[in-house]
Amino acid sequence: MAQKTFSIYAPGSDIVSKNSDSLVVEVGVLHIACVVKRGTKNSIVAVELFNYSSEEGRDFELLFTRIMVISRLLDKSYASTLLFINNPYSVLIPYTRFNKDIAEDYLNMVHGIPVNGQKEFDKVDVEPGIMNAYCVNKDWLAFTARNLMMVTKQHTYTNLITCLFKRADGFPANLLKVQFYPHYLIIVVLKQNELQLVQTFVYETNDDVLYYLLSTAQNLKIDLEDTTLEVSGMIDLQSGLHVELSKYFKNIKEETVDQALLLMNTTEYPSHYFTPFYNLAL
Repeated sequence: MAQKTFSIYAPGSDIVSKNSDSLVVEVGVLHIACVVKRGTKNSIVAVELFNYSSEEGRDFELLFTRIMVISRLLDKSYASTLLFINNPYSVLIPYTRFNKDIAEDYLNMVHGIPVNGQKEFDKVDVEPGIMNAYCVNKDWLAFTARNLMMVTKQHTYTNLITCLFKRADGFPANLLKVQFYPHYLIIVVLKQNELQLVQTFVYETNDDVLYYLLSTAQNLKIDLEDTTLEVSGMIDLQSGLHVELSKYFKNIKEETVDQALLLMNTTEYPSHYFTPFYNLAL
C-alpha cells in the first residue's frame, strides 16, 4: 500500500491554497512527491513524499487515487501544476543535431519505447542547447490532466541540468553529482565544465552505489582526487555508505537549499534530504 513517508507543512493557515500558489508533482519510479510553491514569495510552504512498490505502480490510476485520499495537498486548487517525470527513459541530444525522427531512433536504440509510451521533448535552457527526448506513459498523462489543474510537464533531468548550470555561485569544473531516492539514484557528471552523463541507476546495497560511482568515474576517466562528489536526497551522512564514499572521494559536499525560501520547520530532517524536490519548485 502506498504510504506517506514524509510530510512537512507551514504552520497554521499558511498551507491553505492561495490564488497564486502552484503545485509541483514529481512521479518517480517508486515515489510521488508533492510540493506547494507560494508564488508571491517564491518560497515553499509544504512538501509530501509517498513511496510505493513497483507492483503498485503498474496501476497508476488506482495508485494516484489512493494517494489523493491521504494527501493534504492534492485536494486543493492551484493556479497551475508542474508535473515532473522522473524515469530513466531519456536521451539528451545536442540541439543542433535534433529532429524528432532521430530522437525516436535514439530512444528505441538506448531504451526501447515502453508499452503505451508517449514521446515527449524538452528544450534544456543551457548553452550549448540540449534537447531531452523522453517517454512517459500516455495513460499517466491523461489521468493527471483530468485530476490536476493547468498541467504542464517536464522531465526531472531537464530541471536537474538547468538548475546545475544556472547556479549563482557556479559549480566545480569536475563534478560527480548524485541524487538519492528510495532504491535508485541519478548520477550527473561534469568534466572540465562539460556535461558528460545523466543516468539513473537502481541499487539495493551500498556496494551497488560504490560500483556505479567508481565504474562511471573509470569509464569517463574521472580523476577522483580532482573531482567534487556532491550528494543530496535520501542519504544518511552518518551511514556506512557515506563512510565508504569518503574513502574514495576526498571532496564531498551536500547540496542544500536556502532555508529562507522554506516557510516550514525543516529542522527535523537533514537539510539536504529534500533538496531534489525543492529544486523542482524554486
